[in-house]
Amino acid sequence: MKMKKVKFIILSALLILFFLTPCFVYATNDIELEQDAEPRWFNPGGNWPGYIFATLDNATSSWNHGHAGIGGDNGETIEAYSNTNVAIFSNGYASNWSNCSTGGIYSVNGASSSQYTSAKSFAYSKVGTPYSTNLMDGDSTFYCSELVYRAWEQAGIKVGTNVLGLITPKSIMNHSNTSLVYEF
Repeated sequence: MKMKKVKFIILSALLILFFLTPCFVYATNDIELEQDAEPRWFNPGGNWPGYIFATLDNATSSWNHGHAGIGGDNGETIEAYSNTNVAIFSNGYASNWSNCSTGGIYSVNGASSSQYTSAKSFAYSKVGTPYSTNLMDGDSTFYCSELVYRAWEQAGIKVGTNVLGLITPKSIMNHSNTSLVYEF
C-alpha cells in the first residue's frame, strides 16, 4: 500500500512540475530537441517554424497515405489539401494534428536555423498554389508531402525519398535526415 502512495506522490510531483514549466521551454527553434521524442501527453502548442508535421492517419486527409505539413510562425502550419490548396492553418496543431495517432513533429538533422527559416519561407511563398497529385507538373502544384519535401530541398537538405516524383509522408517520417521530436 505504501509503494502505491509513493508512486502516486512522485507522479503527482512530476505532473505539477510539468504544468508549472512554461511551454516555450519545449516549443523552441533549438535544434537540441532531437535527442528524444516528447511523450504523447506533452502539448506541442507553440511555434515549430520549419519543423515537419507528418502522420500516417487518414483522418487528416482523404489520401490513404497520411498527411504532412510544415510549421510556420505563431503556431501556424502550412499544408496542402485538395479542398484548400496550399493554405495557412492558424493554431495548426489544434486544428489538424491533435487527433492523430501516428507520426509526430520531426526536426531535420544537421539543419541550421537559417535552413529552418528558409524551408518555412518557401512553404509560406506557396500559399494559394493549387493542390494536385500530378507528378509531372513541374512543381506548379503541390500535394502535402511534396510541399514539405520541396521546402526542405530548396533549403539544401533532402527529407524524403523521391520515387518517380512521389514523396509520401512515410518516406519523410522514415528518412535518415529527420528525427521525431514529438510523437502524436
